[in-house]
Amino acid sequence: NVRGAVRLSNGRIAIANTGTGEIRFYGAHGAFVRAAGGIGEGPGEYGGLVWIQRLGDDSLAVYDGSRLPQIDILDGEAHLVRSVRLPLSDGWGVPRVDGVLSDGSIVARSDSLTARPPPSGRWQSEVQLFLYAPDGESRTEVGRFLESDVFSSPRDGGTYVEFWFARSTRFRVVRDNIYVGTNDTYEIRVLSPTGDVQSLIRKAHVPLNVTEADRAEMRRSKIGASGDENRRRFYETMWRDMQVPSTMPAFGVSGWRPSYIENPIHVDAVENLWVRDYNRPGDHSSRWSVFDSEGRFLGPIALPDGFMPLDIGPDYVHRRVAGRGRC
Repeated sequence: NVRGAVRLSNGRIAIANTGTGEIRFYGAHGAFVRAAGGIGEGPGEYGGLVWIQRLGDDSLAVYDGSRLPQIDILDGEAHLVRSVRLPLSDGWGVPRVDGVLSDGSIVARSDSLTARPPPSGRWQSEVQLFLYAPDGESRTEVGRFLESDVFSSPRDGGTYVEFWFARSTRFRVVRDNIYVGTNDTYEIRVLSPTGDVQSLIRKAHVPLNVTEADRAEMRRSKIGASGDENRRRFYETMWRDMQVPSTMPAFGVSGWRPSYIENPIHVDAVENLWVRDYNRPGDHSSRWSVFDSEGRFLGPIALPDGFMPLDIGPDYVHRRVAGRGRC
């Protein structure tokens, strides 16, 4: 159940292995070196690793979903340096950490607790993006953004599900920049820590049309092969009310997945931006558009099917094997 992998300056690869609650170290050629941590609630132990991030001095930032909203800073050998717990905000939910900037500031977002889905129809929740001081004690607002589409139906008391071909916002925190991509159009905003737009990265894009075959594949993927009649009836009721868009989002992954499972925005070690092309349902190919640090389009790259990058360097890509959680 790998949730992240990063390469350190000495060539070692550090992996966040959620299944064992460990940070596992491997040599440059894949030989196991050592493990740190383990499942537990004590210092340096983890109950639900979400991601791992390499910081500039080979230290590591580790986010554990079982202890929201806390982040651990480790040295290059995964020894605990400090833990930072973020305060809650009135009217906003528990902060979810997106990453750590080069000066140690923490970028996190919270959902609005006052916003609620309407009784019926398409709806996007709002998130507030905060910049916290390295000790977590003070914060400033970076901006407010819409999150993933959901659909609410009055048939089941306002129950809501993922909207088909949902428009969504994804975040990536790298060094001194915050990358924000909302895929209703092909545009990635590069923000400073204060929320100022540093640059806009765009590409001419013709969206894919949604066909009847796409709808059928979405039905199949949601209901699955279990033959669960209650599950089928629930989804068919929701889909009957849902107004499915005529086109697909500009980039991302068909079928919603949390950003810690598959984020369609990556930044490599030399600050090239990688953006995943949107696939039709059932298409497991991994095609990416790559831009340099100035926003110039460098070209497309096709990776093996099911290929989900975790860390991209100048001459390597660490990947997660789709459906297996292996690195």
